[in-house]
Amino acid sequence: MYKVRITRLAALLVALLLAATPLTALAQGPLDETFVSPDGGLSFSYPAGWAVEGEVGMVRLTSDAAAMESDTIPPGEIGVIIVDPSGVGMLVYDMPDPSLESITTTLAEELTYGMVEEDTLVPEPLTLAGRDAMRIATTLEAEGDILLFTIDFEGGNIMVVIGIAAPGNMSEFEPTLRAIADTLDYTPGWNAVLRGHTDWIDGVAFSPDGALIASASDDGTVRVWDVASGTELLALEHPDYVKGVAFSPDGASIASTGDDSTLRVWDAATGEQQLEVTGHSGRVRGVAFSPDGALIATAGDDNMVKVWDAATGDSVLTLEGHTDYANAVAFSPDGTLIATASDDGTARLWDAATGAEVRALEHPDYLNTVAFSPDGATLATGSDNGIVYLWDVASGESIAELEGHTDYVNSVAFSPDGALIASGSDDSTVRLWTVADGAGGEPVVLAGHSDWVNAVAFSPDGALIASGSDDSTVRLWDVPR
Repeated sequence: MYKVRITRLAALLVALLLAATPLTALAQGPLDETFVSPDGGLSFSYPAGWAVEGEVGMVRLTSDAAAMESDTIPPGEIGVIIVDPSGVGMLVYDMPDPSLESITTTLAEELTYGMVEEDTLVPEPLTLAGRDAMRIATTLEAEGDILLFTIDFEGGNIMVVIGIAAPGNMSEFEPTLRAIADTLDYTPGWNAVLRGHTDWIDGVAFSPDGALIASASDDGTVRVWDVASGTELLALEHPDYVKGVAFSPDGASIASTGDDSTLRVWDAATGEQQLEVTGHSGRVRGVAFSPDGALIATAGDDNMVKVWDAATGDSVLTLEGHTDYANAVAFSPDGTLIATASDDGTARLWDAATGAEVRALEHPDYLNTVAFSPDGATLATGSDNGIVYLWDVASGESIAELEGHTDYVNSVAFSPDGALIASGSDDSTVRLWTVADGAGGEPVVLAGHSDWVNAVAFSPDGALIASGSDDSTVRLWDVPR
């Protein structure tokens, strides 16, 4: 399975221009209406009578809802696009110079498709919303006047306001655009951001007492963090990408797996390596301890799932049946079953004592992740088709399909009380589903990562969600209730 990156900056900004929404000139109109994003993190005021369309990372405004479908800006109208820090992060996540001036110039260059002389795109400093800001104004023959504001909300949070009008019209609308920008307020949805990894993060796990988080990364390390302070405590080194990580049930050990085809077990307090186990013939993606801590299961690109003695590293079982990469593995809470997810489009349930296959749950696309509910009655799986599936473990029957992600679902996790499911996706969001609502419930969208979300985990007390992303950060989110 291969995932192809696109140039996010160019592609998204072209999309913004094509979707630019004209709005009738109300340059001096009062800002009588207030927009508040569903998560409460973004708010601003705008003139009464305007229509507003919001989506993850972006809000568009227009005075006429029908004009949302227009892809040109007629004279006397203007399109306004507000991009919040999560959306901006998708545009500039890999910029070598993340300064406000550099971001402003780069965005202006992309908005103008490189058709405007770079030396004319000089940011002008100003103050908006009581914060440092930059302004660039230019004109394109086809699109018209473009006015770009960037506002520094600190902590790496940049807000962007874009106005597009017919040639020669922008001066009429700039007062309103500035007035809207002056009302912007933004509060990040996350509790904390853990920075230290230098490459994609593929796995996260809380310690059983909730005091620590371990994260696995393509930078070749497992990093262990103090949850309360965000301090990095340990960096455990593999010679290649690290894909999976898990704490033992007693919290004393950490297991990790990766592209070096090994399972490694570490002392969680000192970082000393306790075991190095070989047996897979390719990348090892998934890892899980049994509930009693006696066994470790691993899932690999050799299509195999292997079970090891956690104390000695001796091979206990090999689960054969998948016909493509085995991506994830989980033990049932009572330890009697093992669930696996594979690129062959199946989740499989196995007898943990004998290794016999119990049943296969068929999906229409690659499967990336699997998790048992705390009572062991329900299995959650996540697929490349963007759907989170819920299954009855006893019968293998489908219970619900949770739809909302717009790209691959890479990770799922149940809350400790079983009431919620968190899912992480290539759409750069974490979504939080209420299990009781099933397919009819609307998820809470946690937006803030600037790249694919590969891993999610609940803290043992259910108060936090940890997420790991290709943007090289681990984010901690307060669980909304």
